[in-house]
Amino acid sequence: SVFDRPAHFITHYEAVRNAKKILNSQEIVDVITEKVGAAYLRELQNWVGAIASNNENQPPTNAWENLGLTVRNNVTVAVLGLSYTTMAAQLLGYSATIDRLAADTTYGPISISVVTKDIMVGIAQAFDPAVRKRIFALSGEMRNRLENTDREVRTALRTFKGKQGIASRVSEMAMLAIAGIQMYGVDVPTWIAAYNRALRAEPNNVEGAVKYADRVVRISQTAGGLKDLNEVQRKAGIMKIFTMFYSFFALLYGLTRQISGEVKFSKPLTVARAAARIFVLITVAEAAQALITNRVPDFDEEDDKTGEKVNTVPGWLLERTVNTIGGTVPFVRDIVSGFISDYGYSMSPVEAFGENAIKAIEYLADTYEFHTNPDLDPEDEPELSRIKSLMVTLGTIFGLPGAVQFNRTLSAWIANNDEDLDEDLKPSWFDFIAGYNEEKAKKRVE
Repeated sequence: SVFDRPAHFITHYEAVRNAKKILNSQEIVDVITEKVGAAYLRELQNWVGAIASNNENQPPTNAWENLGLTVRNNVTVAVLGLSYTTMAAQLLGYSATIDRLAADTTYGPISISVVTKDIMVGIAQAFDPAVRKRIFALSGEMRNRLENTDREVRTALRTFKGKQGIASRVSEMAMLAIAGIQMYGVDVPTWIAAYNRALRAEPNNVEGAVKYADRVVRISQTAGGLKDLNEVQRKAGIMKIFTMFYSFFALLYGLTRQISGEVKFSKPLTVARAAARIFVLITVAEAAQALITNRVPDFDEEDDKTGEKVNTVPGWLLERTVNTIGGTVPFVRDIVSGFISDYGYSMSPVEAFGENAIKAIEYLADTYEFHTNPDLDPEDEPELSRIKSLMVTLGTIFGLPGAVQFNRTLSAWIANNDEDLDEDLKPSWFDFIAGYNEEKAKKRVE
């Protein structure tokens, strides 16, 4: 709105001015440059500059920026909104919580078991409204976190809040559902677990416990506030299209860099610790993600020529781990995914919109010809499954939540009503949520 700039100036001027004074102090410049390098100093200066200019929150100033913002919001709503996999995937943030809390100790089996117990206590206490109220009173980090759990979700929420109408309210609720699961399902229990652990170490240091809990949430969970975005995410213009849905990978980038920086090959224990952290942080989460999305391969399938297993558990886990690590770098994530997956290279989720739009036009043209050309046979009727491209296209154009989830349910509905499909291959209740795949159904029966 027109009040964004004045409000930002009033609330941030003093803090930004003090930060710039500190970073421009020659003594501070010399120390930072000597200890961590000039590149780190420039990153801090750029970060403060971005907060000063409020570059992430500036409203569009021309037609192209308006179009870019609309496309980003609509793709976000169509792909993420009301999606079972998106909402369930938020809970996988616990792998980063376990890694962070265990990394602050010995990272052994006992440490991880104690961390797990603390998280379970945090989950139980998070249901208590009085506990949540106290957290928001103590922590500025948590107080305004609901609308700052992800860059794309945050941008969409800011846009829809300024609009009237039922469609905007539905889209807003769809985005808040994602943020709510992340906030109350992961962030609050994580904060409680970290806070309780800090108080055990120093029972009288409440302020220190709050700061530690804030730190654990800040560096273990995704966030969309301007202060939480790295330089790539802060870039304006077309670059935002190429870093869509990057918040989780940006978080992993920082964590994997930290993990790799601790490795000293002359000390085998550091290598073992790094491998354990990667396993907890990425491998376990990737395996859980595959279970949620029904993408676990058939480990009994054998190659027709060699008789060897097509997929092995270690090989599959290693592939997914490497794919995720590659995904922490923009462009590289798309190239790596293109090599490993069956779908090839894709530069941005917006590219998928273009592909679906072409398929939707072809489907509409074929459907029109079928109904207007009397020479065509009933067997020439376009398959109903082709409507999925049309649904994604319409969802993206109009910003309708649930387009992707609708297609998953539609695939199961089509299979359930297919008279030629064997009863044993009919979709299960889970297929209506995760989507139906006939090959997986056959494997399930076998």
